[in-house]
Amino acid sequence: MRRAEPRRLAVWPLLAAGLVAAAPPVVGDDAFAGGTAAMVVHDLRSGQVLRLGGERTALRLPPCSTFKVPNTLIALAAGAVDPEDSYVEWDPVRAPREAFWSDAWSQGQDLESAFRRSAVWYYQELARRVGGER
Repeated sequence: MRRAEPRRLAVWPLLAAGLVAAAPPVVGDDAFAGGTAAMVVHDLRSGQVLRLGGERTALRLPPCSTFKVPNTLIALAAGAVDPEDSYVEWDPVRAPREAFWSDAWSQGQDLESAFRRSAVWYYQELARRVGGER
């Protein structure tokens, strides 16, 4: 696949939408009743913890696509990715295709396409670039 031309990305509106979607609902815990959703929000200023979703909040579950929101913000703040030149070619050796992958993941991505597609391998690469120390 050829490298995409650097372009101005519309990442911030996507992040804002993701953060709004991740915000606690105003309607309360009953919005999560009987469903598979769960959310735990920890207010670092007050120390208050809000749990929505009953017993599911005690389970350790993978963050799935919600991880891309803080991962993107951290990578941008750390300078691990330049939004104007964020293309990364997919390396099937480093990130082998898995059965659950969307076909759209098995190709090079830039920050915008990876965000829209929730391309796990791209976000794993961003996390490696940021590094555990940071």
